[in-house]
Amino acid sequence: MQVPDFLEEILQNILQERSESREILNTVQDWLKQLKQSRFPVCKLKKAICGLKQTGRQWYRKLDQKLRSTGMKPLNTDSFIYMQPEKERILKLLVLYVDDTFVLSNDLAWIQTIKVELANAFKLRDLRGINYALGIKFAQNENRKRMTFQRCFEISCCVYYGRYKAI
Repeated sequence: MQVPDFLEEILQNILQERSESREILNTVQDWLKQLKQSRFPVCKLKKAICGLKQTGRQWYRKLDQKLRSTGMKPLNTDSFIYMQPEKERILKLLVLYVDDTFVLSNDLAWIQTIKVELANAFKLRDLRGINYALGIKFAQNENRKRMTFQRCFEISCCVYYGRYKAI
């Protein structure tokens, strides 16, 4: 079992925000040490940590702080889409969806910079280009100048229900 790096930090933040006794925080820290040191780490949770509302909030708060420190701001209409304002015709977007982050830009140097910034703060896995997300199939030509989208979900529904003419 691997304990995510940010999990320990989030638990500490939650407990410190509640300003409850220091004993609880010490107990949790002892449990985490025991889990990391044991040969077969197993623990039974009375309430799933991922089910806590605070965990998602803490994760979003930490990510939001990091993105704002890089100059990005969430859109007023969609708080999960971040944009870095530019005077030139350069697109700099970062889209959050659950635990996925999509970096979109026509400035390749900026893409590398933001990846490094995020990698310094979080554990990342770079999956390269987008192939399939949110029921949409993405295809990009070889010189990376144009991206096309296909409606996979609608197509698969039409095929499933035998409505080929609707495609």
